[in-house]
Amino acid sequence: MDLINIQKTYAKLLVDVGLNLQPGQKLRLSAETVHAPFLKYIAEYAYQKGAAYVDFNITHSALERTRIDYSQEKYLDYLPPYVSARVQEWCEGDWTFLRVDGAENPDVLKGIDQKRNAIASKKMSATNKPLMNKIVAHYKSWCVAAAPTVGWAKKVFPKEASSLSDEQLVDKLWSVLLPILRLDKADPVQAWEHNQQLLWDRVAKMTSLNIEKLKFKAPGTDLEVSFIPGCHWAGGGSKTEAGVKFLPNIPTEEVFTSPHKLKTTGRAQVTRPVSVLGGMVTGAWFEFKEGRVENYGATDGKDFLDSYFEIDPRARYLGEVALVDAKSPVFSSGRVFENILFDENAACHIALGSAYPLGFEDHDAESLESHGFNQSVLHTDFMIGCPEISVSGIRKDGSSVSIIERGLFTI
Repeated sequence: MDLINIQKTYAKLLVDVGLNLQPGQKLRLSAETVHAPFLKYIAEYAYQKGAAYVDFNITHSALERTRIDYSQEKYLDYLPPYVSARVQEWCEGDWTFLRVDGAENPDVLKGIDQKRNAIASKKMSATNKPLMNKIVAHYKSWCVAAAPTVGWAKKVFPKEASSLSDEQLVDKLWSVLLPILRLDKADPVQAWEHNQQLLWDRVAKMTSLNIEKLKFKAPGTDLEVSFIPGCHWAGGGSKTEAGVKFLPNIPTEEVFTSPHKLKTTGRAQVTRPVSVLGGMVTGAWFEFKEGRVENYGATDGKDFLDSYFEIDPRARYLGEVALVDAKSPVFSSGRVFENILFDENAACHIALGSAYPLGFEDHDAESLESHGFNQSVLHTDFMIGCPEISVSGIRKDGSSVSIIERGLFTI
């Protein structure tokens, strides 16, 4: 496998389609140290496209954990002033943002003290809130992607982990990801443009239905989600205030909108593992009343959910609902990736936390809250889709329309 050529092609896809980088823009690149060689290809191409500056945020999860494990608790909420200054620069300057996921050690936060982790996470989330407001309102172009690591490959292929070398495992994961990322196509950019059009058509269909709420039915799930009048459906990419098109996630197979924070009722069974505050949660479930998670649990990792809700009580409310067809290449792969970027594009999902102000981008936080948009410092997707799921839309007159049956779109 020619990984160098694959990564260079992937880098161009992320810069050209994910970010649609414009000459003179500044690029913030974020990833773990293991991805440094791939970031080099991205930076090289970004400069060739006219980037004014590329800023690297290289992290190492094991090193970052040392603070949670060993710092005196009274210092856990400290951040030096330059952190806020950087956030201000990113908000005010012409910056675009690319994060490359794929953990070197997916279990690095296992067993972490969740109370101490919550203290540090809450301070960082609050400091980043002005930038997150700009990002979720799509004032800035941004993209989240992922690249294979040995640690991640061992999670995806646990049975083969003992019999294959590290290099073979990484190659195997790349092989699975290539069709999902359309990197196996002669022209990946054109392939993604085609997929964007499919999603835009689906957005138009959902908008034309004029539905007020969705009903989800699946094993363990009986959920009703109501929408904010005037809030748009979206998918297949977005556009900045300057009119620059970009693709926030690669891959992306969803159409989505923001539900009314106070109008979700019923039970949702999560069908895939989810990373919450860096820890893996499996078998989660939530019970909603008047929009709020009143009861919840998990087979494993419930303590991460406890910390999540402790950081921000508004994270108990929904900020997104998304529909994904079972024909998605991610679902068709037959794999659980234990990576939200991929797993959310395999199945219908809901998000606890901040809402996207689709159609209300020029409103302030107080106004958005009054319209029903959840305003939180957090946002995490939880997959509730499965091959048995059905989704129906309810119109204002009470009539029902089938949208998904047994995992497949019917519209």
